[in-house]
Amino acid sequence: MPFQLKFIHTNLAELSTRQVAEANNARGMEENQVASKMYS
Repeated sequence: MPFQLKFIHTNLAELSTRQVAEANNARGMEENQVASKMYS
């Protein structure tokens, strides 16, 4: 996959993870890991 596509994919994954964490009011490592696994 070209660099630009990897960069875009990574940024979208980080954005969606952050939005899930904020929507669920995630606090701490364990709760944020749950949010990150939803879109990985």
